[in-house]
Amino acid sequence: MTWRDATASALAAAQYESERPRGEAPHDVTVSEGSLTRTAIALTAFAQWRDATGSGTYECRHLYVQLDAALVVDVIACGAQVRGSSTPAPDLRRTQDRIVLWISSAGGQ
Repeated sequence: MTWRDATASALAAAQYESERPRGEAPHDVTVSEGSLTRTAIALTAFAQWRDATGSGTYECRHLYVQLDAALVVDVIACGAQVRGSSTPAPDLRRTQDRIVLWISSAGGQ
């Protein structure tokens, strides 16, 4: 998801305040791989599902990245929809981190 004319910290705070139940509060993280490094604001949120076969919850990890002064991207990784609860798998979190490192605004805009 992307937003224009916003800040990563304001979007993360608004997401956290709207969550019930609340997960981990927004906090700064540094994502790095090799010589690439980028800061983001991480937030844990939860979603619920229910159908004829059962119900459950799944955890979503949001990484809000300020791409430039007026553009924010939210890179989201969610656990699988399974009975009980689930969190994003380690390989999915690694993929999310790589997206955060490599994403940029088109043409620098």
